[in-house]
Amino acid sequence: MRAAAILAFALLLTATAQPVVPGFDRFERDTPAQHIAAGEVLINELNCVACHQIGKENAHRFRSHLGPTLFTTHNPASAGWLRHWLLGPQKLKPGTTMPDLLHGLDKNAKDKAVEALRHYLRTISPATDPEAAMLGNGTEGKKLYQTLGCAQCHSPDGTDNGRDIPLGKLHGKYSHANLVKFLRDPLHSRPAGRMPRTPMSEQEAAHLAVYLRGRVKPLNLHGLNRGPRALKQQREGAKLFSQLNCANCHDTPKLKVQRAVAISLDDLDLKGGCLAPKPPARAPHFHLSAAQRTAITAALQAEPKPRTARDQVHHRMRQLNCTACHTRKGLGGPDAARDKLFLTTGNDLGDEGRLPPLLTGVGAKLTDSALHQVLRGDGAIRPYMTTRMPDFGEAHAKFLTPKLAAADARANVKPTPRNGNENKVGRNRYGRELVSTKGLNCITCHQLGGHKSLGIQALDLASAPGRLRPEWFRDYLINPAAFRPGTRMPSFWPGGKAVSPIFGRNTERQIDSLWVYLNELDQTRLPEGLEK
Repeated sequence: MRAAAILAFALLLTATAQPVVPGFDRFERDTPAQHIAAGEVLINELNCVACHQIGKENAHRFRSHLGPTLFTTHNPASAGWLRHWLLGPQKLKPGTTMPDLLHGLDKNAKDKAVEALRHYLRTISPATDPEAAMLGNGTEGKKLYQTLGCAQCHSPDGTDNGRDIPLGKLHGKYSHANLVKFLRDPLHSRPAGRMPRTPMSEQEAAHLAVYLRGRVKPLNLHGLNRGPRALKQQREGAKLFSQLNCANCHDTPKLKVQRAVAISLDDLDLKGGCLAPKPPARAPHFHLSAAQRTAITAALQAEPKPRTARDQVHHRMRQLNCTACHTRKGLGGPDAARDKLFLTTGNDLGDEGRLPPLLTGVGAKLTDSALHQVLRGDGAIRPYMTTRMPDFGEAHAKFLTPKLAAADARANVKPTPRNGNENKVGRNRYGRELVSTKGLNCITCHQLGGHKSLGIQALDLASAPGRLRPEWFRDYLINPAAFRPGTRMPSFWPGGKAVSPIFGRNTERQIDSLWVYLNELDQTRLPEGLEK
């Protein structure tokens, strides 16, 4: 009975799976504006503009992006896997955004087309020699999958459930060695950044590869033909590749294919074509749900409006699923099932030691260089967090850095006394005293220049000058809770009034001296309590 129920659910899932787009699925669609915003996300994530023209008035709303590159040394899909994939993308990978381009063919014609395409596609795959790779452990891989951040986009238990971004049957697509390569640099073959690069060692990637390839039963893989029959199929496949406009979405190294352009989005039949419940034979079949079709229609019918920097940031965050881990101005954040997967090695740090930081006001907090570095997955300052900030690629970093700064710019912010020229004014010995055990005792909680703190191991204060804007540093110290509600960080200047007698209790001069000391840490002595 139980087995029958499971089978029925699996068949239902296969029959009704729709494209999984977190920027659509995880947000409310109660108002007309929310429907339009959700539709804009879908139009971009389903890459409609790769085929359809757009007018100038909509160019800021709808953009194309590259699908997975066909093929690279990191992505040499097996011929057997390709057969299953081309026969039914949604059957092999429920929730994929890849449409079925052959749904209008009968079984025999579809089989013939699939055989031709896969024989052709293998001719443009790079020749790869068998490579050795580190051995991995599936149990360790599962732990890494759940704690590094994989499970924030994919399902926590690694199943393809039609709700979370699917993984697919990776054992048929990748060898162990190729999956290790892919996991360490997915941007190489997926340049759009929807699968970002999570910093990891080769050993960690090997553990993950064993777990990911061992989740489901192996596919029944069919080999390729050889000789004259194969050559004929390759020629037929090349024609189909062009006719189906595969190159509109997929980059093909060393292969020049003319991009075809379909009817303008402005002139679409909003009840036909790709948007029909059962699209015609020549239209891609995305298996859109009724809610998805409604949202796309709302976005296409909406009057184009200018987007503020804030709007652009939130739209891009929805596209990249940043809101699976982060919260920004009430937008997003981990759901209850995933919250428990954020772990810390510093158990005395509470939620601040395990949950990714709020992104509210981050453009006013971090310098441009620090923002760019973080978006490229570098500059981690919270080693006690098991979840790692991934690298979304240069294009997204270049786009988001100035947009975040513009969106979060604060009006009428009072400059600091040195106005960014800390190292040009001279040292201030009082900063050392304030940090020390005889001052504000910062080193009880915070590490300093690689030296462990005396108590809990909170983030290293030496990272502040290279990351933080001085005005934000000052305002945060005066009222930490205003920037991070619930923080354990106390204020030593409550209401702007200093508790330490140094500098005659002058708040501005005290904070300035701290900032200068941190800027010149490599040129001065450690504070009392750390100095030996």
